[in-house]
Amino acid sequence: MGFKDLIVTPFFLILIYFLAYRFRRKIEDADQKVFFIPALTVKITGAIMLGLIYQFYYGGGDTFNFVQLGTIHMYDAFYNAPSKFLGLLASDGQNAAKLYPYSSRIYHFSDPSSFLIIKLASITGILSLHTYSVMAISFALFSFSGSWAVYRTVCRIYPFASFKKKAAWAIFFIPSVFFWGSGLLKDSITFGAVGWLFYAFAYLFIFRQRQLSSFFILVFSILLIKTIKIYILMCLMPALIIWLFFHFDYKINSSLIKLFSKPLLAVLAILFSYFAAHYISMDSNRYSFENLSGTAKTTYDYLTYMSKIEGGSYYSLGEIDGSPQSFISKAPAAINVTLFRPYLWESGNPIMLLSAIESLSFLLFTILVFYKTGFFKSMQLIQKDPFLIFAITFAFAFAFAVGISTANFGTLVRYKIPILPFYLLFLALLYEKGQRKKLLLHQKAVFHKIQTPKNQI
Repeated sequence: MGFKDLIVTPFFLILIYFLAYRFRRKIEDADQKVFFIPALTVKITGAIMLGLIYQFYYGGGDTFNFVQLGTIHMYDAFYNAPSKFLGLLASDGQNAAKLYPYSSRIYHFSDPSSFLIIKLASITGILSLHTYSVMAISFALFSFSGSWAVYRTVCRIYPFASFKKKAAWAIFFIPSVFFWGSGLLKDSITFGAVGWLFYAFAYLFIFRQRQLSSFFILVFSILLIKTIKIYILMCLMPALIIWLFFHFDYKINSSLIKLFSKPLLAVLAILFSYFAAHYISMDSNRYSFENLSGTAKTTYDYLTYMSKIEGGSYYSLGEIDGSPQSFISKAPAAINVTLFRPYLWESGNPIMLLSAIESLSFLLFTILVFYKTGFFKSMQLIQKDPFLIFAITFAFAFAFAVGISTANFGTLVRYKIPILPFYLLFLALLYEKGQRKKLLLHQKAVFHKIQTPKNQI
């Protein structure tokens, strides 16, 4: 970032907030409206802060590589060879000779996931004279749109005011989410796409409304996530299918039918989830079911090695031999490391210390919720609520996937952000349901005492 950012960025911010306040007027729910501008501001701030941290603390990194080794050449092609710029936008990284010399200058040209990020950023770059801050803010806006889609959806499922406030904090204000999920990185795009996929799935299959637009949003989000980080889709889609099946079960009123349908729907949900994940991974050699454990082990070993060489903050889950049994045995440790580590004593720098404080907060809040609600009562509430089943399934599946394959706290803090809002929503809703049930029981007791004649007390 430089002097151009100070000149160009304010004009875009004025336009963004002008449009944001106009959009805010259309929000009918007062409980939701109050969070719109603060949540947007946090996202934009996160995008700018991430750029400053990478520039002045890390001295470079992924976000600047996308610009210095990618979008700058797209910007050059737009003004000097427009036909080749359009060719670059349409390219999947395979027709390098036709797009020479620009294809040879773009470092990530042959990597479809990274090249997609460069193409998306270059569109805003053209509109902003290739200003880094504006490109980063555009990524933050897409990420925020996905967050807002999740928020509107869960508020429709659970429309009581006290939960709307908890949901807003869970979705918008987790520090690592609005920091790592707001800048010019893959994580911002995948985070936004996860939110839109959740929204589209809910409206298409749960609410059964806006079906045409939801279908197109669903397909677009799936393709976007599949191109950038397919493993997110392999965890998310099965969890959504499980949500749908338990939603059908929840709508059955007959206890007798429920007795037989519940096991059947559970089996069908697992089978459909398996085939969905298998189908998603068919085109990927790395993430096919046959190579999945090998890919995870290779990634784990590589990141462990690089962390040791570069002095990074790595962790170990013990010996992993690459077999499915070995990975399954490490599931509890992998889920724990994703949700609740690094511990305070494992933080070796200021950024890791902040991550450790956040992880400790998640651990304490988890303990508090299950203590206040009661473990067995929590289990009862979970099995009766399809969304709770979805949220914890997605959280645990994804936590296991990234925890078992990452081996580096610095990388893990970025990779895990898609599940943090859903896990915190799970805890907030579980607590809300537990307290609400206690409140209703207390109200009934008070009402009964008032109505009972004194000679019967």
